[in-house]
Amino acid sequence: MKRNFDDWNKLKIKLDTQHHAPTFKEREIWWCSVGLNIGDEANGKNKHYNRPVLVLRKFNKLIFWGIPLTTRIKANPLISD
Repeated sequence: MKRNFDDWNKLKIKLDTQHHAPTFKEREIWWCSVGLNIGDEANGKNKHYNRPVLVLRKFNKLIFWGIPLTTRIKANPLISD
């Protein structure tokens, strides 16, 4: 699979010029542009390279520690319908 890093870099430059910071809280889920990554890291999807991200820890109004989530619903063999 060929990855188009140029498109991600163009979007990254556009996102960097935005000067508003969203108000987020711990335990919230936000759609974030996580980008196009190398190796086994989670990539974003669609033209904005978005993924849902769980905010685990808020350090200040601009920085948080988050975990990328999946948008796929997976079958759980331990739960019966």
